[in-house]
Amino acid sequence: MLHSPHTHSVEILVLDFGSQYTQLIARRLREYGVYTEIVPYFEKLDSIKSKNPKGIILSGGPASVYEEGAYKPDSRVFELNIPVLGICYGMQYIAHFFGGSVVRAEAQEFGKAVLEIADSSVELFKGVKQDSIVWMSHADKVESVPSGFVELAKSGNTHYCAIADFTRRVYALQFHPEVVHSECGGEILKNFAVGICGADTSWNMRNFAESEIVKLREKVLGETCGNGADFVSILETPRTYLRPYRLDDLEDLHKILDEKTMYAWGHAFSKQECKDWIEQQLQRYQKYGFGLWAVVDKASGEIIGNAGLNYENIMLVSDETKVDEVDSSGEYQCEILELGYIINHRFWGQGLGLEVARACAEYAFSKLGVKELYCLIKEDNAPSLKLAKKLGMRVVGKNIKHYKGQELAHFVLKTNELVLCTKGENFNQKCEVRVESNMERFAKDSKPTQEKSQEKGLKSNAEGFAMRNRGFQGGGEGSLLNINDQADNAESAISHAKPTQKVLCAVSGGVDSSVVATLLYRAIGENLIPVFVDTGLLRKGEREAVEEMFRENLKVPLIVADAKELFLGRLKGVTEPEQKRKIIGETFIEVFEAEAKKHNTKGEIKFLAQGTLYPDVIESVSVKGPSKTIKSHHNVGGLPEWMKFELIEPLRELFKDEVRALGRELGMPESMLMRHPFPGPGLAIRIMGEVNAADLEILKEADSIFIEELHKWGLYDSVWQAFCVLLNVRSVGVMGDNRTYDNTICVRAVEAMDGMTASFSHLPHAFLESVSNRIINEVAGINRVVYDITSKPPGTIEWE
Repeated sequence: MLHSPHTHSVEILVLDFGSQYTQLIARRLREYGVYTEIVPYFEKLDSIKSKNPKGIILSGGPASVYEEGAYKPDSRVFELNIPVLGICYGMQYIAHFFGGSVVRAEAQEFGKAVLEIADSSVELFKGVKQDSIVWMSHADKVESVPSGFVELAKSGNTHYCAIADFTRRVYALQFHPEVVHSECGGEILKNFAVGICGADTSWNMRNFAESEIVKLREKVLGETCGNGADFVSILETPRTYLRPYRLDDLEDLHKILDEKTMYAWGHAFSKQECKDWIEQQLQRYQKYGFGLWAVVDKASGEIIGNAGLNYENIMLVSDETKVDEVDSSGEYQCEILELGYIINHRFWGQGLGLEVARACAEYAFSKLGVKELYCLIKEDNAPSLKLAKKLGMRVVGKNIKHYKGQELAHFVLKTNELVLCTKGENFNQKCEVRVESNMERFAKDSKPTQEKSQEKGLKSNAEGFAMRNRGFQGGGEGSLLNINDQADNAESAISHAKPTQKVLCAVSGGVDSSVVATLLYRAIGENLIPVFVDTGLLRKGEREAVEEMFRENLKVPLIVADAKELFLGRLKGVTEPEQKRKIIGETFIEVFEAEAKKHNTKGEIKFLAQGTLYPDVIESVSVKGPSKTIKSHHNVGGLPEWMKFELIEPLRELFKDEVRALGRELGMPESMLMRHPFPGPGLAIRIMGEVNAADLEILKEADSIFIEELHKWGLYDSVWQAFCVLLNVRSVGVMGDNRTYDNTICVRAVEAMDGMTASFSHLPHAFLESVSNRIINEVAGINRVVYDITSKPPGTIEWE
C-alpha cells in the first residue's frame, strides 16, 4: 500500500507535561525521519490507542509529582505493551508511580552536567560517548528507584541520572536529551525510537508539504479526494490518481515491475534498478516539473503502474518502408516530449493503460502547451502500438535503444492533437468535461507565458516545458512540488459546492510569512491575497526589499498597506513590553480587516493566514495548556471575536529550520530562506521604553551597519539571528575634544537550531571593534556599543 501524508502513522507519541522543551523532543526525532506527534498528558487512552504509536515519551514539566494536583497521565499507558521513556518530570512520575521515592533536591541542577554511563552496551546509550555533556533543569530528584528498575547512568549531583526496567520496557532520564546542549541527546532519542521501539524513519518535509497543500485545498476550495486518496495528485482519471513518486515507494515499484509486466524488456527490474529509476524521476521533477508518476488505483489505494511525460533527446531514423506513415526521411537528432506508461499485468485488459495515457497526453497539450507528443514503443509490442494509435499517434520513424548489450528497435510515434474518443469507445464523460475546462484555462494562460519564454531565448523544448509550468522561476532547484503550484492543476478533483473563498495572508517579508504565502499560492493560486503592512517598525529598506522579493521570486502582486503613523500614534507613551506587543497585535488585525474590506466586495475572503511557528506558540500558552507562559506573541492564537476571518496557521507545529526545509521543497531561493528571524512586533521590542520616530531612525541605522558588516566579514550565515537593541541608557563619552552624553546600542548575535535554546555567538573581537567604530562614527546620538553574551536560557533571544 502507498504511504499517504494525511495518514502517515504516528511512530512516537509525546505526552506533554508542560516543559518548555516538549516540542524539541518531536523536533529531534523528526530530524531522524521519525514522525512524532505531541498530545496533552491527559489524552484519553482510546485516542492514544487509535494513533497506534510504537513508543511513548513522557515529557518534562514545571510541577512536582508529590504535590497536590500533580499532572498524571492515564496509568494504562504502561499496559499498551510498547516502550515508554520518561524525561525529567516524566522520569520522576515513572519512579513515583512504580513505587520509588521522589524528593526535593538539596542541590538543584540547572545547566550542563557530565553523564557517567554505567553500562554502554545498553541499547539506549548505543554510540553515546562516556562523560558526554547533558542538560539538566530540575529541582526534584529520584531518591530511590522502584523494584525492577536499575541505574543506567549518573551525574555529579544526580545519582539516578538514567534508570530502566527492561522487563516492562520502561526507561527514564533525569536530563533533557532533546536540547542541543546535550551532546549526544539526539542519538539517545534515536536509540529509543528506532533501536528500542522499531520506529520507521521515512517522514520528511516533502511529506509535510504534500499534506499541507491537500489540507489547504480542502479547507479553502472545498477540494475533496475520495476513496482514501488524500495525497497530492497531479492528475485524476475515472479509476486512478497520478502522483509523484517518493523514495518510500521503492517496494511498491519493485513489486509492479515484474517479468510478466515488463515482457517487452524480457525481464523484471532489480531492486537497485528500481531505486535508480525513482531517483532519476525525482531529478526530473526538480528540473522540469514533470516526469513519470505513480498510477494509484482508487479502489485499492495500490500503486499499479506508472505514467507520465519524459523529455528525451533521440536519434530518429525514418522508416522508408512505410512512406505513407513517415513525416520525413533520413536520420536526425531531435528533442521530444515522450509519453510513457506501464500498467502491472494484474490490471491488463481493463483499458487502464489508455485511460492514464490519455490523461497524460491531455496534461501535456492543455497544461504544458506542447505542440507535439511522442511515444517510443518496441516494435513487437502490439498492444501498446494499438493503444498509441487510439490516441491519434502515427509512426514517424524508428529509434534504436541500447540495453545490456542489446539493440532494441522502437517505433517512434507522434501526435499533434489530443483525440478524445475513438469509434466504438465509451470513454468516461468526466474526462471530456475536464479537457474542455483545461483547454479554456490554457487559452487564457498560455500565450503570455510562451511569449515570456521566447523573450528569455530558451534553447530547448525541455527548458520551455519547465518555464511554462507555472510557479516559481529562478527558485525551482530542489523542488518536487512545483507542478502542484495551483489548485487548478487538478481541476477535476475540486468540489465546486462551495462558493469562491479567498485567504488574506499577513506578509512580513521574513522567512515564515514568505513560506506561508508560497505554500498557499501553490495550493490555492489566485485565491491568495498577500498583504504587507508597513508598520514603521521595520528594518532599514525592509519595505522595498519585500516588494522586490515578491515581485521577482513569487511573481505575486503584493498589496502594501502604509500604517506607519497609526502604529506610532498607538505606541506613544507606552513603555511596558507586554502592552507594546498587545497594541501592535491588535493594530495589525485592525489594519488587515480594513484592507480586507477593499478586496472583499463580495465577501470572498474567509481566512487569515499567519506565519506562526511552534516556538511562538509554546511561549504563549498557559501551563494549564500546559506549557508555562513566557511572553505573548501578536501572531498567536485565534482572532478577536469581532473579526470575521478564520485563522490559518500551516507552520504552527514547525521550527525555523523545518520551515526553511519546507521552503526548499517548495522551490524557494536560498536568499529568501536564509534571512534571520525578525519578530512580528518589529523594532518596537528592540527599543527599551517608548517607541518614537527619532529612536527608530537611530536603531535602523545601527542595525543596518551591523548586518552589513556581518555580510562583509562572511559571518551572516554562521549566526542564527543578529540585531541591535537601543537601550535608552545614556552615558558620558568623549568625541574629539567634546564631552558627550548619548545613548547606548547593544549588539546581539546568537547561535541556535530552532530558537528554543540559544548561545551567544563568539564573534571575532576585530569584527566587534569594526562594528562599534562604525556605529559610533556614523550614527548620531550613540557613543557606546556593548555586546550581549547571555544565552537562552536563562535569557530570551529578544530583550522584550
